[in-house]
Order: sequence, then C-alpha cells, then structure tokens
Amino acid sequence: MTTPAGFDNAWTMMQAVLQQWGLESLGSVVRDMLTAGDSADVVPLKLRQTQQYKDRFSGNLKRLAAGLPALSESEYLDTEATYKSIVRQYVGAGTYDGKDELDKFFAANVSPAELNGRMQEHAEFYQAKPQRVKDAWAAAGFTPADAIRVTLDPTITETDLKRRMSAFSISAEAFNAYGSYDLDQSRLLDLADRGVDESAARKAFTDVASREEEDRRIGARAGIELDRTTLENDALGTDAAATRARQQAYTEEEGRFKTNYLGTQAGALSRDQGRY
Repeated sequence: MTTPAGFDNAWTMMQAVLQQWGLESLGSVVRDMLTAGDSADVVPLKLRQTQQYKDRFSGNLKRLAAGLPALSESEYLDTEATYKSIVRQYVGAGTYDGKDELDKFFAANVSPAELNGRMQEHAEFYQAKPQRVKDAWAAAGFTPADAIRVTLDPTITETDLKRRMSAFSISAEAFNAYGSYDLDQSRLLDLADRGVDESAARKAFTDVASREEEDRRIGARAGIELDRTTLENDALGTDAAATRARQQAYTEEEGRFKTNYLGTQAGALSRDQGRY
C-alpha cells in the first residue's frame, strides 16, 4: 500500500507526541492510521478514544467525574511531573508517587502549591519531632505512614489537616512535659478545637508536671479528685469546673492549715503566757 503524501513528516511528529504522552506502545496503531490517510490533526482525536490513552490520563477522567474540566495533555503532564517531584522531595520515590495517589490530587483539583504546602507542613510537623515522641505516637497508632497519608489525603480539608496537626502538636508538648502521655485523640482534638496551641500547651503541661503530686495530695485531703486531666483543664483555662475544684481543694487546705498550725501556735502561745 502506498503511503500518503507527507507521511514521513506526520509520522515523525506523531512519534514525538507518543513519546511525550508516554504512549509509545501505540506506535503501530498510529502508523496504521496515517497509512490509511488520517492526518496528524485527526490521529490525536482518535487516540483519545483508546483505552491506553484513557488509562494514561486517568486523572482527567476523575476530574470530569468530579465536575472539573479536563486538563490539556501538556498541562496534565506538567502537573503530574510537579506532583511527583514534590512528593519525592519529601518522602522519596516508590510509595506516594504512584498513579493512584496522583490521580487523587487531580480529582480533588489540588494545585502543586497546595501539595507542596501540605508536604512542608508534614516535614516541619512530624519529621522535626524527637524520636521518643515519634515512638510514642507510633505506639498510639500514629505512624510515619499515617502522618504522610493524612497530609496527602486531598479529601481532608486544610482546616481539618491543621486541626489534626494541632492536636498532635499538643501531645508532643505533653510528652516533653511528662515523659509519657496517654494519647486520647478525642481529647487532643477537643483541646485543638478550643484554641489550645503549642505554646499554651507547653506552659500548662510544664506547670502541671511541676506540681501534680502536691495537687493530688491536697485534693485527696479535701476529698476532691484532682487527676491530670482536671489539672490540665484548669491550667489551660478550658474548664471552669476544673478550676473551681482545684480552688476549693486549696481553700480547704488553707482552712486546715489555719486550724491546725495557727491554732496550735495560738494555744502554745497562750499556755506560755500563762506561766508568767
């Protein structure tokens, strides 16, 4: 069969397109199209209907399903390359830079700038923590993989991401203050929702750690349980009832001091005065 005029130029151009798209396997298909008389303008239109093309640019199909416009091939490829570069910069290649992960970013319309911001937060938030904190988190089910997964999950909003990171930052301050800590995630999230930040947590937990044993003894003498949660809530100012409980325990302690010590001193003074 005689090849159409301009075949060589069209074939050279389409080879470059296939290479750029990563669809070199369709070379014979394209050659057959050109040989049959399809122009270099028509061939790409037909290629877009093939399953190989749809698999290669599957992120576009997910964008369309989500009501988002499809990206041009060049936009798609540039964005994909940037996604990969960002993920690999922070966590290396081979786990979170696969097609399924990247398609999630496309489907959620995550910009490379947003992805980079999320990964930077992960690096600053998780990787910078002391190993003992990471070990404690891991024991509570918050592993490095979990930290990355949460950061990279585009279904988690920026607000929720910051909320979760704030909660675990609070727990890091608790580890620093106490040496160990019971990771109750619902409590940590509640503190984050109440506006407790790293600085406030650091001050409160350090304060509680320095006086916890004494506070517990004073509370026990007053018949008031001053457990760590109550003391933390008082120090953080997140629970008025906790503050009242501690104040009441100290008020009763002061009353006992006045009755026992000052009363004893007054009695002794009176007896001494009676001797003269």
